[in-house]
Amino acid sequence: MYMRLLGYPADKISILTTYNGQKHLIRDVINIRCATNPLIGRPHKITTVDKYQGQQNDYILLSLVRTKAVGHLRDVRRLVVAMSRARLGLYIFARVSLFKNCFELTPAFSQLMARPLKLHIIPQEAFPTQRQNNSQSSGMPQEVEDMPQMAAFVYEYYIQKVQAMKTALCTRKQSDSDLTLSDSSAQMPNSLTFKMTVVGLFARKPSADDVIKIDASCSNLKQLTKRVTVLQEELDEIQVK
Repeated sequence: MYMRLLGYPADKISILTTYNGQKHLIRDVINIRCATNPLIGRPHKITTVDKYQGQQNDYILLSLVRTKAVGHLRDVRRLVVAMSRARLGLYIFARVSLFKNCFELTPAFSQLMARPLKLHIIPQEAFPTQRQNNSQSSGMPQEVEDMPQMAAFVYEYYIQKVQAMKTALCTRKQSDSDLTLSDSSAQMPNSLTFKMTVVGLFARKPSADDVIKIDASCSNLKQLTKRVTVLQEELDEIQVK
């Protein structure tokens, strides 16, 4: 959800797990919470590591969640397949304390543990970013302690995103409305514009100091001159009376 809110394409994200039960659970959760939401939607695939052999995607979310034992992940070949599916970004969810003591997986997890074990996010950088890989970010990375914190952050970020979109939509509607009114005024017939000006002038008793403001939309100079002449004659008659 967080990646989708930042603008990452759904077809560039795949979710992998090592058990069919987890696969079906993740699918059910996404179908309920994300599938019908236009800001999020479904990822490209939600499947098991074994079914994803020979396939790749730009971003892989890999679930190695276990509670008591490593299970069939002890097979290094399966772990190699799981960790070689991502082109640009690999995010692993697992209990490090459980896997780091597994002899078969020690080489792989030694490399993983050399990197930060907690998720660091930069909400200020949306997709696609213009920052080079070896350059410093302009925003301060935020460290995520656990899943409840991440869930709360994503919820607040989602609300802010929706509010910002509503504000932008209202501003756009107001701008379109003002533009429509402006276009309508520009397309108003010259005679109607002139009549409106005259009505405004004769709403009270005219005097010699009255200044006649004629809309610039009267593009025909000859017609405008004739109308001003007629109006001046009518003013002169009123003053004589």
